[in-house]
Amino acid sequence: MEKEILNLQKGIEYFNSMNNSSYKLLEEPFVQGSIAMETTVNGLFSKNDIDISLVFDKDEIDKSPVKAKKALLSMLRPFVNQSETHIDYHTNCIRCVYRDGSHVDLAVYRRYKLNLSDADYIYEHGGSKWRFWEPRKIVEWFHLKNEESGGQLRIIVKLLKMFCKSRRHWRMPGGIILTILAVENYRAVDRIDEAFYIVMRNIIERLKRNKEILNPLNQGQSLIRKKEEEVKVENLYKRLFIYVTKLDDLFKESCTCELANTLWGEFFNHPYWDQTQDNKMLAAKY
Repeated sequence: MEKEILNLQKGIEYFNSMNNSSYKLLEEPFVQGSIAMETTVNGLFSKNDIDISLVFDKDEIDKSPVKAKKALLSMLRPFVNQSETHIDYHTNCIRCVYRDGSHVDLAVYRRYKLNLSDADYIYEHGGSKWRFWEPRKIVEWFHLKNEESGGQLRIIVKLLKMFCKSRRHWRMPGGIILTILAVENYRAVDRIDEAFYIVMRNIIERLKRNKEILNPLNQGQSLIRKKEEEVKVENLYKRLFIYVTKLDDLFKESCTCELANTLWGEFFNHPYWDQTQDNKMLAAKY
């Protein structure tokens, strides 16, 4: 993270000197998303990514988020080792991809106050257009919900992500949508395997009724903005329906350790379940 920010700061200084502009990082860049929420998982078919927020003044960055990101991309490129890192423009970020397949996403924000006397800034993320989004408050929201759940929600979100990453060809929703659905459909029970099962069952019923996903800090803001996102949410609904139904036998008195192991193994499609039974999360009642 430090290397990318240092290179960007060099690029900004050079760009400003050559173009008489005033780009400036207003806040210390901070990690957002799954790492900040501590819900990162390693899928068999995907590499970790780090999401970093870059905050600029609304009056000192291009009014077009597309042009703003492309300008930052041009600032960064001369200071990146092209043989080790590939950087490119994406709708929601500038992405730095490394040789091992891992990547860093630099998300661009602008901040402003409606009135100079206001205590707080308004933050907008630069995607296809500027949209309200407060990454720090989203992280705080999840930490509070997780604390209220006694730590179960963090585990449930990670398990849900592992399911969504379990097949290479699957196109599934991103982490923030999975997190919102998990929080929305959580019900407290003692056993984490049962809590996870209940959340998935509740998500199925919820998506059957309504596949809209809203910003938890602004219920008037939809997070489903493109057809592709609609397809991913529909995929989640269909695949949970298929695979969760197969888990129903876990909570029957007749369920054995061997059967529980087999059912979870099919669900997660992960070599962990090929290990010895002593180290597994078993859902059978003993």
